[in-house]
Amino acid sequence: MYFYEPAIYVTQNGLIGVYSNKYQLIAEPQYKQRYWEMGKFMLVRPDGSKGFVLHQKGGSYYQSPEGEVIKME
Repeated sequence: MYFYEPAIYVTQNGLIGVYSNKYQLIAEPQYKQRYWEMGKFMLVRPDGSKGFVLHQKGGSYYQSPEGEVIKME
């Protein structure tokens, strides 16, 4: 587990998933890599597609590689 308010990054069977700090599932474990780039955590799937979690003062949100956006509170 890795905590970065308001997200919790969880590794299960070698893949990374995202939960909110209220333990709401944001993204199933599906990412093989997580790295910090320009104010957001980039998340990379085994096929190379990328999603991210953007952390900012007005609120943080997750965006999937398909473009789905989930706001974290």
